[in-house]
Amino acid sequence: MQTLVFAGAMAGIAVWIGETIGAFALLGGLAVLTTPTVLYSLQMGNFQTTAVALGAIALVLLVTQRIRAGAPILAYVALSKIFPGLLVVYLLLGRRWRAVAWTAAAGVALVALTFAVFGTEPFSDFVHSELPAISNGHAFPQSERPNVAASNQSIYGLTVRLRLLGAGWLDQPIGLKIASLYGLIVVALTALAGWKDRIDLSSPAGRAMLVQTGLALISLALSYVLRRAGTRSW
Repeated sequence: MQTLVFAGAMAGIAVWIGETIGAFALLGGLAVLTTPTVLYSLQMGNFQTTAVALGAIALVLLVTQRIRAGAPILAYVALSKIFPGLLVVYLLLGRRWRAVAWTAAAGVALVALTFAVFGTEPFSDFVHSELPAISNGHAFPQSERPNVAASNQSIYGLTVRLRLLGAGWLDQPIGLKIASLYGLIVVALTALAGWKDRIDLSSPAGRAMLVQTGLALISLALSYVLRRAGTRSW
């Protein structure tokens, strides 16, 4: 299912870009689909590839004024995997108020639906148990193991590999601070990209630029969110 979603998003975006650039985008997407990083993620059943694909689709829908279709998709992936939520920052600083409002409303609706189906326990567990464990690194103890660190391509994973290579001063607290600093830089870059958003979507080159910008921001955010996980980032 994830492979079909990924391939479908790739083909749909390439058609939307159009002309020769769209054809090259499709060929490039096929090449990405065969990379070890994507194949590894699909083999694990990791949701990252689908979240990236749906995030790109949502961005295209929202900036082309198909807001009622794009907002629920972006809200879903942002609540599911966090890192696509960076696109909300991009839309907010780009003064796309309707897109942001609809996405926020869709997010509230999804949270309300979850509350109605599962009750308060998942929310309580997340706030009181999972969030503190994520903050102090205890949620992902496997990220400290050498065999996992070798395949963790996040910013935090880099600090672990350096520590294992002899940089003893790069202990876990410092690694987490470096990852947090990286996260702030990514948010700042996203805000800047949104504020300077003057992409002309009337040409294939402009449409390709929008997709490239969105995927770049998602990829940078993914490297931060996976800072303690034992999975590869894009």
